[in-house]
Amino acid sequence: MEKSEQEKAYLLSDEKISFISDIANDEWVYRLPKEKQESEEEFDRLSSAMDQACTEFLKTTNSTEELHEFAERYNWDKGTEWLIDLVRNPACDKNTALLIFWLAIPADYQENYTSRAEIEDWNLDH
Repeated sequence: MEKSEQEKAYLLSDEKISFISDIANDEWVYRLPKEKQESEEEFDRLSSAMDQACTEFLKTTNSTEELHEFAERYNWDKGTEWLIDLVRNPACDKNTALLIFWLAIPADYQENYTSRAEIEDWNLDH
């Protein structure tokens, strides 16, 4: 089935999806040559550069589709700071904000805690 012109306009390029995967889920690590993986200094330098790219992307993108793609691919082990930056971006729509909310699995908190005071400090940030 062929896509309409409107549907085609919303598709992200493979390059853009790859970039978003790199910054949202650290996919870039899997493409590193072995010698760079084994060099802690080089790995730290590249990791810092990717973190900077992520911060810049979340501040400057005006694409609702790119933000949604980031939220879908985001590695929650990286914490919630970048997700907060994403939601604060004016291009973030309700669909993306709701996706983040539901991916946070709020029912787990409701089932396991009766008040916010019972939640361990480390768990408030994740």
